[in-house]
Amino acid sequence: MPKKGSLIGAWLFAFFIFAGITTANAQSLVLNTNHRDHIVKIVYHEHARLYVSASRDNTIRIWTPDSLKIKQVIPVTKGNIEHLVANPGNDTAAVVIRLEDGAFEIFTIDISSGRVLFSIPVQDNPIHLCFSPQGSYLAYSMPQMNSLYIHDTRTGRRMSYLRDVEGIMSYFTFSRSEANIMTYQTSTGELSYYDVRRGNNLSYSAAAPNLSHLTMLGTRYLVGYRANELYVIDAVNGRTIASRSTTFPVISIITDTQTNTISTISRSGSTSRLESFVFNGTALLASEQLDQGIPKDIQTATYHDGILITADSSHIIRRHDRSENSTRTFAAANILAASSAAINTDRFLASTDNGIVSINTIIFSALTSTNSGSPKPAADASADTDDATTDTSEEAATEISITDRLRTPRISDSSLSMLATGSFFAWPNASQRDMAVYYWDNTDSAFSNTGIITDSAVREARVFNDELLILTQQGSLILYDTETYQKNFEFNNIDISSAVRTSGAIIAGKSNSSPSSSPLFMINPETMETVPVQDKALIVYEIEYDPQRNLIYTLALVESRGKNSTVLRVHQASSPSRSRVIKKVDDEELSATMYFEHASGRLYTTLGERGIAYWDGSRFNSMDSSSEPLEQIGANQDIVWAITNNGLIEFRETNTGKYLGEMALLHDNSWVLISSEGQFMSSANFDPETSLNIPGIRNPDRNDYERYRIKTQTF
Repeated sequence: MPKKGSLIGAWLFAFFIFAGITTANAQSLVLNTNHRDHIVKIVYHEHARLYVSASRDNTIRIWTPDSLKIKQVIPVTKGNIEHLVANPGNDTAAVVIRLEDGAFEIFTIDISSGRVLFSIPVQDNPIHLCFSPQGSYLAYSMPQMNSLYIHDTRTGRRMSYLRDVEGIMSYFTFSRSEANIMTYQTSTGELSYYDVRRGNNLSYSAAAPNLSHLTMLGTRYLVGYRANELYVIDAVNGRTIASRSTTFPVISIITDTQTNTISTISRSGSTSRLESFVFNGTALLASEQLDQGIPKDIQTATYHDGILITADSSHIIRRHDRSENSTRTFAAANILAASSAAINTDRFLASTDNGIVSINTIIFSALTSTNSGSPKPAADASADTDDATTDTSEEAATEISITDRLRTPRISDSSLSMLATGSFFAWPNASQRDMAVYYWDNTDSAFSNTGIITDSAVREARVFNDELLILTQQGSLILYDTETYQKNFEFNNIDISSAVRTSGAIIAGKSNSSPSSSPLFMINPETMETVPVQDKALIVYEIEYDPQRNLIYTLALVESRGKNSTVLRVHQASSPSRSRVIKKVDDEELSATMYFEHASGRLYTTLGERGIAYWDGSRFNSMDSSSEPLEQIGANQDIVWAITNNGLIEFRETNTGKYLGEMALLHDNSWVLISSEGQFMSSANFDPETSLNIPGIRNPDRNDYERYRIKTQTF
């Protein structure tokens, strides 16, 4: 039998060898994919001349206006994005995020580099946030008296300006010179002008109170909404110039100065409605612009030079020229998020909600062969056939089978593990109860299926020698024989979060529900005897087992002097109460995970890391960092893979920790892997013109993309 993972080693070698053969700029190849969650904001950045979108998938995406393709993706590694505003004075933007503890943070980023310039911690979500016209100030208001805060954008330092101004400012805007600021208080309708530096009140007028969703039309008119009525206010004297009833409750207002258009986004049930009006200086008139192509489920929208930009609930962004009644979709592919992965000598498998993608590891051997001796005319590495065949003749350039959508009876199986024999098994997503066990031969042309009915969705499944351990959401812990799939053992405890099978017992972790209980306990599968392990943790939420050393590793949340911390500990499996802490983070980090790789004896973890570190028995060694939070990790002797919170799969070399690249699975059942050096390999059905971009080239064509493809051939 070939050495497990040896073909993966060929892949790693190919990554290093192919790193320098292209003349293309390695940094210029970008994965061009849509957001994966609610788009909270899209703006046109006037200074950078780019579109910027922010999403709950915790990414900020920069789009080029001509091609409507991605120039850059900036991941946000903590909290949830709530809002974004562009700086009109330079290539920066401000982002509001909600942190896990309920507090908020405002930070500014350089959208060309993704670098954070400064951050401002705040206790509540700002009511309003904006830059001054020349970008000198970043200002925001809070739901409190003396609510206005003004910061210097060069240093992030709060200025002393207007600290003593009383009242909750629900809206404000700076004059073009930045010398003055106009403020509006919702409760009173008070419209005031202040000298920014001196703080003195320049003028005051009474406007309509209780207006919401405020914005400006040009520099003269304030637009707001109250009780199914749209208002246009003269910002100089507070007088209501025009008002008009709206059909449904308004959730957002956008304006276009070029056409004097005011558009409201209203929501009725799951449908969003865009109503547009033209302000002629005295009245609001129904717009004659056509709404063809405008989605019925708008999440957010903006105007730019008479062009309407919308984002819908499918996370698709569109550009509408309503004067010409034309619509262009931002040209991006949709990611199919990976939920888990597994590997043996022949196949790398990744599971999604649309089935399981199988990639033949022969591609890695083929990559190596192109670097041994004189190169031959390369065959396309992405060619798909039903069988993987090779020919050792000099003239051979046989196409190889790289990828398949596995022939499974259901498409919803979304988690994977590997049996000790090298075969794979899968279990379904949380909406189904029965766990399916699949076997595939090396060509993926056949499978067998054994259905195991469980009391609820499967939370965890592992193989220990000849036993399959299943843990369900309802707390059922079941052992099956891997040959017959007969049930050998069953134990029920609703609090169980993780479990492992050791040579003499089952060791399980759970929450510590009372002072007299323990979050760790041992179960004798022969006698059903349960023995609590003395442990002061609040919860043990993940466990791994090292059978060679008879050790177990636990990730746990502990409390000391009123403060929580997350710890990774190593225990003697025969006496788990004997333990020591090998890694500690002074915070709750329940998203941290770990994986024990049996062949190397390494424990990999994300705890306290911006990526992955491994424990070699005496110390931790950090691997290359990740720009995104990692949700699941796995490894063999040659490669470490990690699934990011956006469903991409990252790869690192085991010995050096070097980041090798990331793989995206797409909704059209194609895949692409972009190497760290800026090249790519893909399935045959992958369309680089849709799913990739080269921002350095205006409107790149297929030939431009082929310069970046890693070419291979068989031998």
